[in-house]
Amino acid sequence: MKSITLSLLLTLYSTILSQLILSPPITLSFSTNLIPPPFPPSPLLPLTHHPHTVLSSVSASTSPSRIVFGGSFERAIADPNSVLPVRVIQYDYKTDSFSALMNAPSNFSGSINSVFRSPDTGAVFLGGSFTSPSPSLRYLAVIPNGGNTFQTVPAVACCINTIVDAKNGDGSIIIGGTFPSINGAVRLAQYKHSTTTFSSIGSASFNNDVNALAWMGSDTLFVGGAFTASASHANAGKLVRYIRSTNQWLPVAQNDVSGTAVHALVSSGSTVFIGGSFSLTSDAGATNLAVYFNGTDYMRRVGGTGGPNGVVHALELDGKDLYVGGAFTTVQSGLLASPYLARYDTQTQTFYALANQSTSLVSSTVYTIKTRGDLLFVGGAIKSSNYFALFNKASGQWITSKQTLVPNNNILDSVWINDQSIAMVGQFEMSTSSLLSDKLLSVDETGQSFVTVDSVTRNNAVQTLSGYDDTSFVVGGKFTLSNANYIYRRSSTGAKPVSGTWNTDVTCSVLDRNHNELWVGGAFTSKVQGINTTSGNSLSILPNGIPSNVNAISISRSSAGNRILSIGHGTGLVQFDLTGYQFVEPRITNGLTTSINAAVTDSISGGKDVWIGGQFSSVESTAAAYITVYDTAVDGYLDQSGAAFNGIGWTATKYDGRIYLGGEFTNANGNTYNDYMVTYVPSGNTIGQVVVSNSAAHISKSAFSKPVRHAQVFDGVLYVAGEEMKAGANPDAGNERFAYLNSTTGNWEYPCAANLSSSHINTFVVIGRIAYLASITEPNELSSCHLDTGVYTILAATAGDILSMVQDAQNANQLWIASRTSPFLTRYLIGSNSINPLPLNDRPNGAVTNILFVGNDLYACGSFTNIGSVAGLNYLAKWNNGWSSVVAGSAPNNVLGKDTISNSGMSLLGTSRLIISGSFTSAGGNANRRYVAEIDVNGNTYTNRFLNNDPSISPGPSVAIDKVVAFASDNVILMFSSSNSFTAGQKPTANVALLNATSQRVQPLPVTGGPSGTVHALAQNGNSLYIGGSFTTASSGSHVIRYNIDSKTYSAIKAGSTDNTVFALFVDTNSDVWIGGDFTTLLGKQSVNRIGRFDGNQVHAVAFGVDNTVRAIGRFNVSAITNVNVVADPPKARCIPVDSTQAPFCSGVVNANAGYRVSSFLGQPEADEKAKRATQTGTSVCPNCNDATKALFCHRYLPKCVDESQTRVQPCRSECVKYATTCDLAATDACVLYPDGGSCQTGIVASQPSCALGTSPLADPNRDLFVSGRFYNVGEGINIQHFSCMDKSTKKWWSSPRTQLNGLVNTILWDGANGFWLGGAFTASNTINNLNRIVHYDYALDKFTPLGNGISNGEVLNIKRKDNELFISGTFNVQLGRRGMTKWDLDLKIFRNADKFARIDRPDVRDFAWTKDNV
Repeated sequence: MKSITLSLLLTLYSTILSQLILSPPITLSFSTNLIPPPFPPSPLLPLTHHPHTVLSSVSASTSPSRIVFGGSFERAIADPNSVLPVRVIQYDYKTDSFSALMNAPSNFSGSINSVFRSPDTGAVFLGGSFTSPSPSLRYLAVIPNGGNTFQTVPAVACCINTIVDAKNGDGSIIIGGTFPSINGAVRLAQYKHSTTTFSSIGSASFNNDVNALAWMGSDTLFVGGAFTASASHANAGKLVRYIRSTNQWLPVAQNDVSGTAVHALVSSGSTVFIGGSFSLTSDAGATNLAVYFNGTDYMRRVGGTGGPNGVVHALELDGKDLYVGGAFTTVQSGLLASPYLARYDTQTQTFYALANQSTSLVSSTVYTIKTRGDLLFVGGAIKSSNYFALFNKASGQWITSKQTLVPNNNILDSVWINDQSIAMVGQFEMSTSSLLSDKLLSVDETGQSFVTVDSVTRNNAVQTLSGYDDTSFVVGGKFTLSNANYIYRRSSTGAKPVSGTWNTDVTCSVLDRNHNELWVGGAFTSKVQGINTTSGNSLSILPNGIPSNVNAISISRSSAGNRILSIGHGTGLVQFDLTGYQFVEPRITNGLTTSINAAVTDSISGGKDVWIGGQFSSVESTAAAYITVYDTAVDGYLDQSGAAFNGIGWTATKYDGRIYLGGEFTNANGNTYNDYMVTYVPSGNTIGQVVVSNSAAHISKSAFSKPVRHAQVFDGVLYVAGEEMKAGANPDAGNERFAYLNSTTGNWEYPCAANLSSSHINTFVVIGRIAYLASITEPNELSSCHLDTGVYTILAATAGDILSMVQDAQNANQLWIASRTSPFLTRYLIGSNSINPLPLNDRPNGAVTNILFVGNDLYACGSFTNIGSVAGLNYLAKWNNGWSSVVAGSAPNNVLGKDTISNSGMSLLGTSRLIISGSFTSAGGNANRRYVAEIDVNGNTYTNRFLNNDPSISPGPSVAIDKVVAFASDNVILMFSSSNSFTAGQKPTANVALLNATSQRVQPLPVTGGPSGTVHALAQNGNSLYIGGSFTTASSGSHVIRYNIDSKTYSAIKAGSTDNTVFALFVDTNSDVWIGGDFTTLLGKQSVNRIGRFDGNQVHAVAFGVDNTVRAIGRFNVSAITNVNVVADPPKARCIPVDSTQAPFCSGVVNANAGYRVSSFLGQPEADEKAKRATQTGTSVCPNCNDATKALFCHRYLPKCVDESQTRVQPCRSECVKYATTCDLAATDACVLYPDGGSCQTGIVASQPSCALGTSPLADPNRDLFVSGRFYNVGEGINIQHFSCMDKSTKKWWSSPRTQLNGLVNTILWDGANGFWLGGAFTASNTINNLNRIVHYDYALDKFTPLGNGISNGEVLNIKRKDNELFISGTFNVQLGRRGMTKWDLDLKIFRNADKFARIDRPDVRDFAWTKDNV
């Protein structure tokens, strides 16, 4: 049925396509191919790309091309000569701009603590510890209304903390502070500016600081501070009051305030609110905030509970609301988290946090709060919002500013100057001419100044820039925007989203212009994502993923011409073949186990090789166990960490395109069936199993049952020998110690098995059809076996413990035999079955481990130190009718081979290179030639291969190598050791290396002179590779240097140091090198702040630089770099309403906003006609379609229409699940329009909420019955937990796969729109955590939304709504200390409580109701 269904579906699609004349933006078909196809083969075109930044070199556009750079900076640095230490500034929030206060120039130093504007004269007064170049302008200053200069006042001593109006109507002020005396007034005085005179207030004199002043009416002045006594009161506490009418000082509430100090006062009617660092003597629980009632001279805590848990610095009354600011993090004895800022309702006596804490801009201590209309100004030490922020009380939204105060310091006080400007004072400095930007700037045509790129507000760093097409480029990083998180495309019309799934940082990108592909890397889920820059569609995600976050990405060509994506990540490097759509062999990762930060394709190699940089100090660091492999093509060791042999290797030979490895191991490459023999393919560095055709279970059983000691090919036949090694599932306990592989049958044959005794065969030679077998422990060590007849013959006695045999190169009737016992080397005559011993003077004095012929010369190695009368032939010699040294006077200093392993100690590579191995630590007089070495037998000299001190070639292994076997045709040398853990080929490199495309191997760069620390950036210009990073000890320079690819040497770019990390490098078309990072000195030139240019001779600063890190640089063609907004793509189509009479098939099913996506030039008739044809086709194919099927079909072909959107709104996945569920229950022709439920996992449908439900049959309060409880299954056995709905017309149960709750649902309340509130015992759904006992469910979006942090214990039993509040009851006992009852403010999105709730003495409220009087 499913295949028929799919066929009918495809028929329907093709019918629709053939009947409709579609404009380009319309597409009714969609792919049924669920697996991304491989990328098609591509021609060998040159790549026009750069790893991080791409120059649009091929362009028909005449657009200007400019350098663009991004990072974590926020502004361009201003001319240092224009930066003034003003300590006071005026801010216009409507234009988001700074200016001098009332246009008065200033040059203050120190701190301005208080600012006040006279309501009588409009003059602005400043008080603090500030000074200025003018001796008379310090501690107190004034700007008259309409003036534009600061005026001096009579000299005052330091310092002033607070200023208020004197309430005289003449512009006089009262100042409080730390000043010792002004006309006899100590720390409190009155100043009349019209007469420039000071006077005392009631003979005031305080013994410590006055911090705060506030009037109650015009007769009572409250004074707070750190004092404990005044002239009139020996025990004044921290707060006193002055009665003007009686000229009398009085205590406040019997000096109830004790502690450190009062910092803030504000009055309303007959009450005064006090903030500071104190407690009340009468109420120790009242901390830092209190209220005083003047009529009763009584003071108490605010809000009925304890105060803030930190110092209160600022108070502001706005009607019934008291705003509190300071260094606290909670209020109400810790019951309400409201860091640094809170609102207190003086009528309900309840504290509230401002807006959602996650969106608050207040992140540190608040020192000043001022309100005006709907605006609340907050200033202080809050670095996260440039030390000040504005809050719109009506909308509940914070208003962000792009302005910055420098250096980082505090705002201490503020005052509104007019309806849109506020004066701020403090300890800050401010730049009057810096250029604002949000992490992205451009350099103008002169290269000497900056231009803003756009008006996008990026809330975090830009980390990568890359070309996109001829007129746009891509910006990626850590930022989130309203319509494009982490990455967007910048064009002349704005910032547009980039297709893909971007759920966190984008760190790198590269453009392949020839294939219209952009590849992006980062920390997002897939780590790598491709985008087709022509269609804008996402490309297939790489299979199996990347192991860690991607930091670098580059595109190159393999030697076969395939496009290769090189991906540097946090733990190494991988390569992906875009042509074959697969990862290439992992041999490229050898030694690169730390972060790869930069990758750039080499231009000299024709785009094949890749330069990589990062945090590695060696490459090809190969761990090996018993066996390792050396690649002679590039002189490096292959990674054997995956081979993991668990036993000694004995032998290797080449057969049928593969190398057969034999030995004592029972496990290789993690496969327990790889017993004693495996195959090895050098080109892929892969281990394989030896297949046994005559085994009853040939795939699951290893080839041999005992160790293999020797394998060799004679006349195209593979022979093996060893112990009792019969292949197959059930080996006999016989003497099968010698075998050959029958190429015809694929079976192993065992000639002479019945005659072989209990010992093992150590080595052999096959001549014709006779095999000559040598045992290491037999009394008669040499025997023969006729391969055809099976005749077994014991031959003449020879030397014991035979290790190697070879047929004489000049006498075919003679075998040379080497052994570990005397006479160590002899000859066997085949025809006469006799021994032809060497003369005594030609016999070695120690074991001979291997012998081989090179031409007519016999080479022998072992543990001997001389041969007969010839001394000095240590461990290695050659015979040609007499003995001689191989390299005169340069023998190894220790044994070659091992006398327990046959044919060990040497092997011939090709025709003239002799590879020797053993326990020697010096050969040819060179101590860096150890364990393995190479001899050119033609020149009788050692080569430099394997030298330990030459990292460009390759150092040798870390332990003795017992045996080597060379295979010239495969460019490999196999090395066997008795050690189960050793390393081979640890090549030091200076954090930079070259990935060779031909060998797929990583080649190191020289260490000497190279970067000794992390490399962050690479850029190439011809034979120069520029290297940038955090290194400081490179002999050629710090942080940025140059590497000559031809001479393989490093050099300084220019004399002079760079003082901090380089993160970005870009070579321009004129060969200028642009450099970005964290430096302020570049190549010896100072005041180059984070971006500079090197023209080949000189370093150039760009203006005065920027204020933070530069991480990406590129040159891009754009039609105009101007201020543009973040917008979607310009509309290429528009929504045309569909007349329901033209769509009878979808009548009553599609949503109210259904429309047809048509081109903008089409009118209503065309839209109606296309809808009519499509729905008529649906009716003809499926006349009896049920509602679920209709909904899925109609939401696909008559989608929800969104103006100015090029993306059609897909049906929701829940609709597909509904369809699949229905059709599984009733597989009839009512379900023919869509395939089975598997489609719900593909791109045919979208996940909520960006999808269309409308009035689909999924949930309708007018039609459906909603139920809740403790059930787990309903209806037909569908997994539906705790709440669901039933379609009353079809009697079918439905639930979304996103709505499975983990606990009981006790109550449901409909919201009157698209959802309902649920209450119960649940804490999470199958898709969302922290749904603590109360949640809102929107059925149109199929989405849960928690109510704040929910309720953390008990159960919710009932929910009822009254106006804009939800009243909630249950068995909880946590919400703000209330038991059994609380309420949720639907407007403010916070829990609120009436005081009366506190009187409920048990956490168990089952139900409640309102009376007719709303009680």
